[in-house]
Amino acid sequence: MNNAPAEIGAPDAIEDLLVPGARVVLDDFGALPYRAQQIAETEWLAKRGIPVLELPTSQGLAIW
Repeated sequence: MNNAPAEIGAPDAIEDLLVPGARVVLDDFGALPYRAQQIAETEWLAKRGIPVLELPTSQGLAIW
């Protein structure tokens, strides 16, 4: 999507369907052109107590 509001809308839509231990891969999480997206995703996840691991592939990994 590469659009911060859309990247937050997607997890909002599926959050109730995720079971403990579910893994979510965030595309372009560490890519500099998408910094606003990374900030929005990090804040959204932090409110839920979910840390994000930035992978060497520029993706982010969040584990519920």
